[in-house]
Amino acid sequence: MNRSKFYKKITVDDVNEIDFLWNSLSFCLINHTSSYYRIVGDEVGQPDLISYRVYGTEKYWWVICLINKIENPLVDIVEGSIIEIPNIRDIYNFYQKYVVR
Repeated sequence: MNRSKFYKKITVDDVNEIDFLWNSLSFCLINHTSSYYRIVGDEVGQPDLISYRVYGTEKYWWVICLINKIENPLVDIVEGSIIEIPNIRDIYNFYQKYVVR
C-alpha cells in the first residue's frame, strides 16, 4: 500500500504534483481490537521489519508509525518500548474508504 495514494494530486504550472498539505491519513481509525508489540534489539529504528513480522509484509510500516505517532523511526523506535499494532481489517477499511482516486 503506497501512502502517496492518500494525498491529492494537483497541477501547478502544467506539472502534476502531489499536494503534501492535504491528505486523508488523519482519518485512520481503530475500530477493531489492536494488539501490542514489544520492540526487540534488531527492530530498533526499523518499522519495516516490525511490519514484516506482524503482517507478513513490510508495506504497512508507515501505518504503524502513523498510529503510534512515530515521526522519526530512527529515534522513536527503541528497544523495549511497546507499540500498538492496528488490526489488518482497519488498514484495509481505511484504504478502501480514503484512498484518493
